[in-house]
Amino acid sequence: MRVLLLLLLCIATSLQAQQPKSVPISGKAGLRSGTVLLEKREILVEKGTATLQQASGEKRSVAARWLLRHHLMRRVQGSGAEEIEVREHAFEETQFALNRAAPASQEKRGALHGVTLLARQRGGGWNFEFKGMKPIERQNAALLDLQFFANMMEIVPAALGAQARRPGETWKPVIPAPRGKAYGLPIFKDVEATFGSIEEREDGPHAKLFISGSFTMERPMNTLSSLEISFGISLTRRLADMLDVETEIKGIYKDNIQTRLDDGKTGFMFHDYPYRVRRTVSIEK
Repeated sequence: MRVLLLLLLCIATSLQAQQPKSVPISGKAGLRSGTVLLEKREILVEKGTATLQQASGEKRSVAARWLLRHHLMRRVQGSGAEEIEVREHAFEETQFALNRAAPASQEKRGALHGVTLLARQRGGGWNFEFKGMKPIERQNAALLDLQFFANMMEIVPAALGAQARRPGETWKPVIPAPRGKAYGLPIFKDVEATFGSIEEREDGPHAKLFISGSFTMERPMNTLSSLEISFGISLTRRLADMLDVETEIKGIYKDNIQTRLDDGKTGFMFHDYPYRVRRTVSIEK
């Protein structure tokens, strides 16, 4: 009996020794003021569906290709503050018949190309404004796209939390819902996070992290619309400074937009867009 107990104790001790240790995977990025980040980001819908509903209820659908690309030089100015130079801003929105292949790319230069922005983190979200210039209407619209993405990515720190985790661990974070009507604020559901593994690279250990879920929003960006977005986020995070050097997101974007028709009546526009986001971030040397 004593031999059996000693054998079981040895097995339990061995199993404990084999379990990966918990490591911090979140926290304030260790980036000094003046650090320059180079970010390349592309959001692509290869083939989605756009549907216009007339006041009579009649619907007409077309296929759509949608692209938004930014190359940004982000200068850290302290906690929650950046100056951003938009080195490239390109976009595309092309419609074609549902039974046809997508036509050749028709990218255009975006309204933010070459401008400098100031970004400030306030109340759990990001606010962007132009530096030293008065924007025109289409620049303001493009700025809202940039701001929307930045605020959507706040799900990452919310899901990862402050607790150290072990590789292989999965958890379901609680994301508090906003109170009241919550116009313009996301309401998350079914969020799950996983610490996949640690990968050793030349510049130190990197965590492979995964976050999935969805959210709904009423009146995003002060529009008469509603949307629902599902997401599966894959992150490669450098643990030395908690910088997400590689990000890929896949999901489906759906919205319902109230619109004024050519005859003056009220109609609705619906989008059903399977999307993919690819982003890289590095420190300028």
